[in-house]
This record gives sequence, C-alpha cells and structure tokens, in this order.
Amino acid sequence: MKPRVLAGLMLVVGGMACFGAGAVIMREAFDTSRLEASRTRKTNEQCQVRLKELVGETGEVKIMTAPSNSFEVTVRNVTDPRKALSDASHAKALCPKHSLVYLCLGDKCDPASKTVTLKMRMTGRQG
Repeated sequence: MKPRVLAGLMLVVGGMACFGAGAVIMREAFDTSRLEASRTRKTNEQCQVRLKELVGETGEVKIMTAPSNSFEVTVRNVTDPRKALSDASHAKALCPKHSLVYLCLGDKCDPASKTVTLKMRMTGRQG
C-alpha cells in the first residue's frame, strides 16, 4: 500500500472519530440546556406558589412570563409597613434566581387605591 493512501485513510478515520466526538459533546450540551430550562421552570413555579402563600388573601401575584420572566406582587391595605418590608425581603429570599427591580410602599403606589400599598417587581436572571 502506498504511503499516501495509508495517510489518507488514517486522516479519514481520524476525521470520523472527531466528528463523532463532536456529536456526543453537542448532545451533552443540549441535554444540559434542557435540564437547566426544566430547573428554571420548577424554581419559578415554586417561587410563584410561595409568593401567593406570602401575600395571602390581601395580595395578588401577576406572572409575566414573556419576555422577562418576572413577577409583580401587589398587597393592598397594608396596616404595618415594617411587616410589609419584611415580607418583601422574605419574597426576595424565596426567589433566589430573581432580582428585585421595583419596590414601592406607600399611598402613592396604586393610583386606584388611596390606602397604603406594597408593590414590587422581581425579574428573573439568566444563568
């Protein structure tokens, strides 16, 4: 067998091996991204449930999934502002993958209501 033919066959076999290894690595990357998306979805569901438990009957939790994956929490008729701020801190701890981007506590937060209201918005972080 000629050396050029032998070298060509070795390069073809080596190229196929590299192509196969690349396919395996790509499949692993897709599996990892699918797993991360599943984890993020479950974390968001748990966060939503915990926020609803936290605000109870007096509050509401709006979920804005697209594009920012965020929650808007509104609690009307706040009687103890210190407890409301404590609840906001607790909400941040319950949702570790979210950043607190807006917080308002007072009678000017909700124009439709003249009572003291707590409004906060938490946006999901990537990664």
